[in-house]
Amino acid sequence: MSDSSAFGVRPAPISVSCWGELAAEKRLSGVLRVLVDGQHVGAIWREGSTWQASHQPRVRGAARQTEHATALKALGAVIRSGFARKLGARVASRVTWSDRARRVGEVNHVT
Repeated sequence: MSDSSAFGVRPAPISVSCWGELAAEKRLSGVLRVLVDGQHVGAIWREGSTWQASHQPRVRGAARQTEHATALKALGAVIRSGFARKLGARVASRVTWSDRARRVGEVNHVT
């Protein structure tokens, strides 16, 4: 886990992949998994014309679901969640998208 409490320390890396891309993981079609420093912090999926984000406001808190216009905005909500921030996620964190996640999330550039 990255120590982001000290000034000048790099924020934790974020990766987005399709659920089922990781080894021994059940495939869930169209669901994106968000990891901060290797730990699961949320999920993103399309529901009709909107994107849904599921994330935890605090470490042991119940998951919260929010609605967004794009996958990138849904990712922003997951990154800003209390649990992701506790793990070191920041708006300035480097985000890596898998090729499949990029296609599912309709993302044409790296954030």
